[in-house]
Amino acid sequence: MKISTRLATGFGLLVVLFIICTGIALNALSNASKGMDDAVNVKMKKYQLVLDMRGSIRDMGIAVRNLALLTDIEAMKPEWERVQKQEAQYIASRKALAEVMQEDSTPQGREVMSRITEAEEPALASLKQAGRLGLENRAEEATAYLLNVTRPVQSTLLKALNDMTLVQMKNTQSAVETNSQATRRASLILMLLAAASALLAVGTCVMTIRVLMRQLGGEPVQAQTLAATIASGDLTTSVTLRNNDSTSLMASLDNMQANLRGLVSKIKDSAASVALAADEISQGNTELSSRTEE
Repeated sequence: MKISTRLATGFGLLVVLFIICTGIALNALSNASKGMDDAVNVKMKKYQLVLDMRGSIRDMGIAVRNLALLTDIEAMKPEWERVQKQEAQYIASRKALAEVMQEDSTPQGREVMSRITEAEEPALASLKQAGRLGLENRAEEATAYLLNVTRPVQSTLLKALNDMTLVQMKNTQSAVETNSQATRRASLILMLLAAASALLAVGTCVMTIRVLMRQLGGEPVQAQTLAATIASGDLTTSVTLRNNDSTSLMASLDNMQANLRGLVSKIKDSAASVALAADEISQGNTELSSRTEE
């Protein structure tokens, strides 16, 4: 396999892993954002609405008891207004809770919501009736009504509201835990992919270095220096090769240098033989000329 192919494959895998890591991270962030939005803006909102409803019922009960105890009409008016205000706030909170429950609810939550709906009408009606008795200064009747009629239905409604509070708190905790587990899973996957990327990078680096060193037989600068030396005509450079290295670039350059030395030596020997033969021919011609003159 070519070095370029090896490098392209290794770095291509690194790019793919990087893209996968980025995708997982973005998906985890998106899921975490959605989970927190659901926990804060939906489940905690329902929890707060239930608390507001419970607070309104309790405040109405306090105002009605005050009406049963007071005898001054002027002092009673703020308490009656308080009863009406808290009733309106309760109804508004209940409507808001019902709307949210239509989009996000559990079977247990729907069951408790049904109990709240059934208990709220008699509870609100009895609280207002007890308040009217107090406004009419019928203290004994108001007290008896509170104890015998209002208290039981108010307790039923408050119990249903308390149950809803527990349900919404449990749902919120479950949503937060689910979101935390998803975040931990994503973090684990990212760490595994990061480790795989590091191992792949190290493996690609080591493999590339080994292939290059095996093909070059040494550092690239050594091969360049040896080639430049041979090109300048110096064939005496000593080359240090690895054990059993006969195929690398350095080994090939060393063989070329040895072959060139042998070729130059042969050329020198041939030149010497030609020179000797020419000298002998010259001497023969000289002797032949001398004899001819005689």
